[in-house]
Amino acid sequence: MRIAFAPPVSCRRRFAAIIIVTAVAAAGALWRLREAPAVRAQNPDLMMPEQAAAKGRELLKEMVAALGGDAYLQVKDISRSGRVASFDSKGALGGYMKFRDFVKYPDKTRVEFGDKRNIIDMFDGEKVWTLDRGGVQQRSTEAREVVTAARKRDYDRLLRLRMNEEGLLIRYAGSEIMDLKRVDLVEIVDQEKIITRIAIVQLTRLPMRVSYISRDPKSGARDEDTVFLASFQNISGIMTPVQRTRHHNGIPVSQTFFSDVQYNTHLPDSFFSKEALDQAWIKLGKK
Repeated sequence: MRIAFAPPVSCRRRFAAIIIVTAVAAAGALWRLREAPAVRAQNPDLMMPEQAAAKGRELLKEMVAALGGDAYLQVKDISRSGRVASFDSKGALGGYMKFRDFVKYPDKTRVEFGDKRNIIDMFDGEKVWTLDRGGVQQRSTEAREVVTAARKRDYDRLLRLRMNEEGLLIRYAGSEIMDLKRVDLVEIVDQEKIITRIAIVQLTRLPMRVSYISRDPKSGARDEDTVFLASFQNISGIMTPVQRTRHHNGIPVSQTFFSDVQYNTHLPDSFFSKEALDQAWIKLGKK
C-alpha cells in the first residue's frame, strides 16, 4: 500500500523506533514461534556461575564470527531502504510504509518516509528533530525517551559498542528447540537490569531471535520486546538479516523488509544536523 499522506507524528515515531532497533523473522516462522512453545533441552542452573559466564562469552564470540567477525564489529555507518509494516494492538496488519534510514555510530540516525522522502525524523544524540508539512520542529522529551529506550534494545549496538560496559553480565541460559531448530541461549544483563536474550542457531551460529526483558518502572510488570531475524544475506562480508519482525509482550508490532543495505559509506556528521533538515525543507518548498 502506498502512503501518499503524512502519517501522524505518534505513528512515525513508532516506525522510527522500530527501524532504529533496528530489529526480524519470516511471517510463517513468526506465527509458528508464537503458537508452539519452545522445548527446554538443557538446564544451565546445574553449571557454576563462572562456567555459565565462560560458555556465554564463547557462544557470543562464535556468533560474532558467523556474522562477519571484524567486518561486523567495525561497522561505522549503515544506509538502508525498504518497507515497514505496523500492526494494531490486536496484531492485525495496519499497512506498509516505504522508508530509508541512515545510522552513524554511536548515536546518529536519520529516517526518511514515503516515496518523496519528505517526512524525516532525525536523532542526534539526545536531540530529536522532525521535518513534515509543518516545517522543522524539535520533538518532545517523550520522543527522546523513546529513542533512548530503543537504543538500549538494539543487539547490534550492544555487540559493537557496549560489550566493555561496566557491570555487564553474560551467562549461558540453556538450549532449546525453536521452529525445529536447536538454539543456544545467551543472556546479557546491563546495569539497568535489562536482559538481552539471544537465541543462536547451533548449525549456523547466527542469531534467530533476540528478546529484551525488563520491568516497567511504574508498575513493576514484566515487559518483553522480541525481534525475530530471518533471510540472512552476505553484504560486504557481513551476514545481514533483511527481514525483521518485532513482538511486544507476545503481540506483533512491526515487520521490516530491507531491499538495500550498504555499510561504511562515510556519512558526514552534517547529514544528521538540524541544518540538514532546514536545507531539505527549503528544497521541498521549491518543488
